[in-house]
Amino acid sequence: MDTQKTLFENRQFLLIFIGGFLALIGFSTFFTTTTWFAITELGSASSLGIVLVSITVPRILMMAFGGIIADKFKKTSIMFTTSFIQGCILVLIFVLSYTSSLSISHLVVLGMIFGTLDAFSGPAGASLIPKIVNKNQIQQANAIIQGMGQIGFVVGPIISGSVMEYFGVSAGYLVAATIVLLSALLMFPPFFKEGAVVNKVKQSPLKVNCPLSSRQWK
Repeated sequence: MDTQKTLFENRQFLLIFIGGFLALIGFSTFFTTTTWFAITELGSASSLGIVLVSITVPRILMMAFGGIIADKFKKTSIMFTTSFIQGCILVLIFVLSYTSSLSISHLVVLGMIFGTLDAFSGPAGASLIPKIVNKNQIQQANAIIQGMGQIGFVVGPIISGSVMEYFGVSAGYLVAATIVLLSALLMFPPFFKEGAVVNKVKQSPLKVNCPLSSRQWK
């Protein structure tokens, strides 16, 4: 690796940085749109709670397994696949919303899948950073990604609110899907030079120490 390159001259870091940032914006746009849908369309605070729990709890429970998977498979493949599937889920939610067929049961089931996928992409992203930047840049890279992640949590609701104000809830889901699919494109494995997986250590989800989740590092 060229030690003279800064982080923003490192093409692979830029792809992960921008892709992760977009994924977080897409997630927060989806989260905000779903919150608004549950309150205005379903008219139930309890429904909102159920949907949000269905998204967050599987993500937390599966995080340990996400760390194991990240050690056994290529990180870029995991990140691309999970983001692509999440984008497809959001497209499905958009179609259901656009056809006035979206219900709490749909959001619960699809939200569980969405959250579970996030548990796998997070550890993969965190463990990829040391592979694409110089050792003395790792701390700086993580700081940049986490800092922009906080901004993403603010940008997503702004986008969602603005879109729904003029075009409605369905448009909010469509925008979220577009952003997440774009993030998947930036994480396309052939864009990276990731070596073969060499970790052969058997791990247990009860023992492994997992990296930060994607919503913290992205």
